Amino acid sequence: LSYSETIDLIRGEDMMLYVHENTGTEAAPVWVDTPVAYATSNSLSYSLDTVDTSNKMTGNWKSALPGQIGWTISTDALISATDGHMSYDTLENLMILRSPITVKFGKATTGYELDNTVIVRSGSAIITSLELNTEKGGICTSSITLQGNGKLTAAIPT
Repeated sequence: LSYSETIDLIRGEDMMLYVHENTGTEAAPVWVDTPVAYATSNSLSYSLDTVDTSNKMTGNWKSALPGQIGWTISTDALISATDGHMSYDTLENLMILRSPITVKFGKATTGYELDNTVIVRSGSAIITSLELNTEKGGICTSSITLQGNGKLTAAIPT
């Protein structure tokens, strides 16, 4: 087995969060994967709950069984004022709708398209937190947290 940093490693700027959205109509849907505009960082976290099975036979030691698996995705981004970008205003509207959205986390092509030739993580999520941050002399930023709603699949799209 050989190792090559230039081939093996994935650069952070290559990974992006996309919202799978219908840009057409309900009668004639056009599904696209829109990147969160001007993202500066992304974080994907899995968690595993445990079920306590401690009892008199385990003495002073806790014991547990694995429980449910959950996931969250967080993204920080600069805010775009351009209409149609997946930025603060669009994400705010999606949060207010209070409906799960489909998100995809994967490698971007040079044109910021989702690279469907490598593994893409995809699932339904609920926006649980959205922040707008401003600072004198700086660019406005936002932070978004999405909680997974069911399984996050990891596969090469077909």
